[in-house]
Amino acid sequence: MALWPYVIANARIDEDSKVELNPNMLAGIFGEPVDLIEKAIGFLCSPDPNSRTSTEDGRRLIKVGSFAYKVVNLEKYRNSECDDTRRKYWKEYRRTRRASGKDLTKKPNKTPPVHVNAISVHKNVHHADADADADTKTNGERKLSPVERIGLEKERERLEKRVQSLKINEFRTTNQTQEMKDGRVRIQKIDAALHIQL
Repeated sequence: MALWPYVIANARIDEDSKVELNPNMLAGIFGEPVDLIEKAIGFLCSPDPNSRTSTEDGRRLIKVGSFAYKVVNLEKYRNSECDDTRRKYWKEYRRTRRASGKDLTKKPNKTPPVHVNAISVHKNVHHADADADADTKTNGERKLSPVERIGLEKERERLEKRVQSLKINEFRTTNQTQEMKDGRVRIQKIDAALHIQL
């Protein structure tokens, strides 16, 4: 479970490093049981004798409200140490790539997305143009391949689960409400594309 990255990403420095951690809401986001989320939050609130910082006995979170928590040392997690580490990693990565003779500027050859009823379908085309012409409908739209169809069906299933988890959460944020609406619109577009392909 990725609770700690979620905490770092959603904590507000401008609000005294606070983050809202509602176990019921997080259970829907992570697809985990509520008791596991509560245990994870409890772990982050407990003292850590092995912590590199002695602030608050090594605790990462301090409970300040029913679902509100203060992130101890939030600025430390977001400061330039992370940027320096990332910069060093990419510098070493580029050096290794250059040494191996691989071109860093060359991008993989991908075909542009094909639009099927406002749904972009990216596909690397490795067959002849005649095959592509045979797969084209009279109105200029290309039929979905079985792989594309399965991909859209999986995306629809994932979106449906996410929308349902947001729907049952009575404490959702404005962004989550918008995400739920956008998910429903995307599901409708996928349904339309899949229906046309029947």
